[in-house]
Amino acid sequence: MGEFIQNKAKQLGYNYVSAFLLESAKSHFKLNVDMSVYKNLAREINYIGKILTA
Repeated sequence: MGEFIQNKAKQLGYNYVSAFLLESAKSHFKLNVDMSVYKNLAREINYIGKILTA
């Protein structure tokens, strides 16, 4: 697994694996935030749909 991460870091132009891991963690956090916003929006849309069809 460590070798895969080293190769991926080099492919993406990172000189150090730690920089690659830090940037990956930032991207992962952003994805989680975006998904929670999407889930809340989907709940609201479903709620509105239930009211309109009732």
